[in-house]
Amino acid sequence: QLDQSLRWNPLRRQYLLLLLVLWIQ
Repeated sequence: QLDQSLRWNPLRRQYLLLLLVLWIQ
């Protein structure tokens, strides 16, 4: 479970970052 969490963390961060960028524009 921990391994999966660490694996998904970066993707989740990029996804949130993308939403933020789209929201700002």
